[in-house]
Amino acid sequence: MKYIQKLMVVAVCLTIGSVTNATFISDNFPGTSLSSSWNWNHMGSCTGTVNSGLILNPIDGSSGWRQSAIVSSDPSYSWVTIGGVVQYSFTVSDWSLTSNNNVAARMYLSTTDGQALPNPWDDYNNSNGVMAELSLNNGHYYFNLFQKTGSPLTSYNNDTYKLGWLDVGVGSIEGYTFGFDLSNGTARLWYSTGAQTFSSGGMAVATAPFNQNTKVYVGVINGTGGNLGPGDTVTFGNVTVIPEPAVGVMMLGGLYMILRWRQRRKA
Repeated sequence: MKYIQKLMVVAVCLTIGSVTNATFISDNFPGTSLSSSWNWNHMGSCTGTVNSGLILNPIDGSSGWRQSAIVSSDPSYSWVTIGGVVQYSFTVSDWSLTSNNNVAARMYLSTTDGQALPNPWDDYNNSNGVMAELSLNNGHYYFNLFQKTGSPLTSYNNDTYKLGWLDVGVGSIEGYTFGFDLSNGTARLWYSTGAQTFSSGGMAVATAPFNQNTKVYVGVINGTGGNLGPGDTVTFGNVTVIPEPAVGVMMLGGLYMILRWRQRRKA
């Protein structure tokens, strides 16, 4: 009995340490400023605001690849560093883009390549990335997953780097949640309408490059070169990064079950 209790004390210590250091974001961006978990990552004259949600506007008069994004202030959001299954997702609460081709909302991981601070266009500049992108093409939505490794100065949201995709279809996607789950060397891409969830799993991802500082980005891109106005926006209602329970938590649960079993036998 005392031995079990000692093990539980050890497990509690492990649990406290694991939970304290666990990576977790669940942010609906209330109020008028960003949460402390994020920084703006403007590119060119792209803009972003916060009201009832995170509003991103990919307007930029100088660049054909108009982008606007936020980036996590913590550089340790790699699923490899966290361990276990890690889920990355965003919810689209409003889609008000008038352009109809090559416009996308995206969430991606990018290694920092040794830089302390994020730079504009880190999806292109940095060497390693995993990107989920909800693209709009001729009125049709597709949700795609891409990865690049060891390829700085490379655009990778194209078929060469595509791991998998889901056909979301036409019509409104407002209120839909889009995400990807990473676990060791496997990826699962999914989206939920609220009533149904559609997914594609079993995709292989490289892990070695991501065993280092990795930031999370959420943003919008317009690759058409056409002009977008101030009202052409995407509003993200929620952004989450959720790891599975820490090892210490599972250990504590198992030891608790053993202790209860021992107590029932003595009763």
